[in-house]
Order: sequence, then structure tokens, then C-alpha cells
Amino acid sequence: MRFDAAIQGLYCSLAALSSHAKLRTSLCAKASLIFFIAAIVLGGLSAEPAAGQYMHFEMKTADANGDYLWEEPKNWLGGQPYYWAFVELGNEASMGPVHVVITSDAECFDMELAEAPLTESTTLRIRSDASLTINWRAVFSKDRESWLYVDGGLYGAAGEQVIMIAGGPWGRPDLGLPSKSHIIVGPNGEMKTWFIGLNKTARQPETPGYGSATGSEIVVNGGKLVAEAGLRVSTTDPADPGRLVLRGSAVFEQYTTPGNAYGANMPQLRGVEFWAGIWEIDGGDANIHVRDIYLHGNKHFAEGQALLKLTGDGVSTIHVAATADLADATLDVSGLDLAGPDTFTVIDAGSFIGTNIRFAEGTDLDQWSFEIDRPRGELLLTYTPPPCDLVADIAPAGDPDGIVDGADLGALLARWKDTGVSVADIAPVGNPDGIVDGADLGALLARWKDTCDTVASPVIPEPATLAMFAFGAVALLSRRGEQKNYG
Repeated sequence: MRFDAAIQGLYCSLAALSSHAKLRTSLCAKASLIFFIAAIVLGGLSAEPAAGQYMHFEMKTADANGDYLWEEPKNWLGGQPYYWAFVELGNEASMGPVHVVITSDAECFDMELAEAPLTESTTLRIRSDASLTINWRAVFSKDRESWLYVDGGLYGAAGEQVIMIAGGPWGRPDLGLPSKSHIIVGPNGEMKTWFIGLNKTARQPETPGYGSATGSEIVVNGGKLVAEAGLRVSTTDPADPGRLVLRGSAVFEQYTTPGNAYGANMPQLRGVEFWAGIWEIDGGDANIHVRDIYLHGNKHFAEGQALLKLTGDGVSTIHVAATADLADATLDVSGLDLAGPDTFTVIDAGSFIGTNIRFAEGTDLDQWSFEIDRPRGELLLTYTPPPCDLVADIAPAGDPDGIVDGADLGALLARWKDTGVSVADIAPVGNPDGIVDGADLGALLARWKDTCDTVASPVIPEPATLAMFAFGAVALLSRRGEQKNYG
């Protein structure tokens, strides 16, 4: 590296270690001045970009597939990114959205995705055999809406306190629209960094040019998400909160003790926080291990809620090494489709602090209930299916077998034209008419092959099947009539 680049890199690395915004700006400004003087002295002989220099992607050259590759030098203004590079994908120079594909191992110091007007719908894709390492900070959808597809690896530099923000921090004050980020982690993808924030805004509502960040999401479709120090979901509009979605065999981890990552120098772990956000867990195969969870209402607005949404055919357990604080939480089970009665451990924590949790509005409390077992640190969810009443399941007599089939048809035909009280008198449903006849046969055939699992969705036999049944029934009944007349 050139002497001037090394000096600027030193200053900017010191800036990165500072938590004070003005100090970071001051240090990098000094670095830029030193770089300028050094460039004059040294004559600017090297073609390598200076540390901290912004590099813009321009989409000049596509490959045979029409993809604009990160690795193609012609696609960059300011040189190809390397360790100290500040990268902007979609900025004032783009004059439109950019679409970038990473096909090998890449890195940069800082990244901003979709940060200027006209860059709406910018995309970045990391292929399955590729990776991107961020050495300081990344803001995905700084000012516009963008999509990031992680089919390979997206990493914060190991041992560094790299923050990745999805949505924000500036919003889109020029359009009056919020910034919004969509990060999709594929089945073999992995996103791992020190801290992750969704819908982060650095400005306050009273600040001129206030921007907003809403509706950002991270969807893990069977891949892996690691937020070493923690993850926070917030919003500037409770009607459009952020989402963390775990599907299939997704893995979500937060380091549970300081020693996992940085030893004695590890700052206090922040845990997993939802401020008016949605945590959706689909199915029972997700692997979730975190240190703390905090489910709050919106910290900026009176309305809004932290929503734990369970969907699919199973329930995954959230393993919490330390504390679970359900300060203002809602449990939504409307998307669950469970096979039978059971009790599931939704949260397994060291201890509970707050326990202010309720079911979402409209939940059938005859089927769903929950219990917080404080001594065991568990939130338990119990499902009791509705009672099964297959009116057409009449055989075997006194002990129906749970399916409407030939046995039930035979039992009905055996009671054909019976009057009075009869198990085969099933129509009209709920108000039998006192005779076993064609109405009852029709009601039984309408529920053909029904079980308790399908009682809400009748399976109507094909016309040919109905005709066959009807013909068989008529033949059988005619034979019974002959036997009565001549027997």
C-alpha cells in the first residue's frame, strides 16, 4: 500500500474504533488532508485507490448472463474495492438503480446500498460460492428500497464490531418516502456480523429533513443468521414494522457469553429486541439460540406492538440463555396448522422479567391457551383441536371409525326407508326428517372420504362415482324389494 494510503487508513481505522460521530468525521477529514499533501509529495505514482476513497459501481459491462459483476474493473468508478474502500452501490452518479453480482470473495471497509435519488430497486446478489466481508459498517437501503440476496456468505470482519443496518438511517426526505431493505438469506447462505439493526434512523422527527425507515426485513430461508452482540427491530411507522422471518431449518444465533467473541473486552451484549416488529417463525425445524430477548411495544409511538408470529405445521423453541422480557408482546397462532392436540415450548429461558403477553385478536381461546412457567423459564403453548362430529360416519355402529366410506354407505342402505329415530337419518343435517331416503344418501355421498381433518372441506365424488353408487344403491334396494314381495 502507498505511504499516503497507509496514513489515511490508520486515521480511518482509529475513526472506526470511535463511537463518537464527530470524532469519526474529524479523524477521516484529517486523513483526507494528509492524503492530499502526501499525494502531492509522492506524485501520485500508484494506481491503487487511497484508503477511505469512495468507489461507485456504474454497470458498464455485463457478462454473458447479463450480470454486472463486482469483479469487473470496468464497472467501477474510482477503482475496484479492497480492504479500506468505501463503496456505494447506487448513488448520485448512478442516475438509476444498479444490479450487482458477487461471484468470488470480496471485501470493503464501508458499504452503502441505494443511497440516493433514482436508485430505487437496486439489488446485490452474493452467489453461493462467493462472499462479501465488511470491515467497518454497512447500510443496506440507506435512502431507497433495495434487495440483497445472500446465497453465499455476508460477513462482518472477524473480531471487529461491524454493524449492519437494514433500512436507514436517513430515509428519503426528498420523496417523503421511507427507506426499506429486503435481505433474503438462501438455504445455503450465511449472514454473520457483530450487530444488526432493522429500520434504524439516526434522525428525530423534529429534525429538518427527517427521513424514515419502515418495513425492512430479513428472511432466512433455511440458511444461517448470526448477530453476535444482538439484533434490534424498530420502525418509524408502527403500521409498517420490520420483520425477522425464520423458515424451514433456519439457524439464528446470538453469542450467549462475552467470551464467545471478544473476551474481557466484549461490550455488554444487547440481546434480541423487537420494538413494534414482527418475529415470524415458520415450522418446527428452526434452530434458535440467543442470550436475551426483549419484546416491547413501539418506543417512539403509543401504538405498535412486538408480534411473535408462529406459522406452519410445527413450533420451534426459542432457546434463551439468560432472560426473556415480554414487556408488551402479542402471540399470533393464526398461521399454525397442527395435526393434533399437543403442548409446545415456545420459549425456554433462564428466567422471565416481564410477562405481558396476549393472543392476537380473533384467536379461538377454546383451541389455544398458553402458560408461563416461571420456575422452569418456559412459555408453553397448548393446542386443543375442535371436536370431530362426522354426521355421516355411522359405522361401525356405536364406534365410528373416523372416515366416511363404504361401511357407512352399507349401514345406510341397510336402513333404507326406516322411519322414526335412526342413526342413518342424517338429513337435513341438524334436523332429520324421520325417514332414511335419498336425502340421507346424498348427504353421505357429499361427505365421501371425509375425516376429522377434512370435515371443513367436503370431498365431492366425481359424477361417474356418484352414478356408480346410485346405480348400486338402486339395484340393492330393488333386490330388497323383490325379496320382501316374493320371499
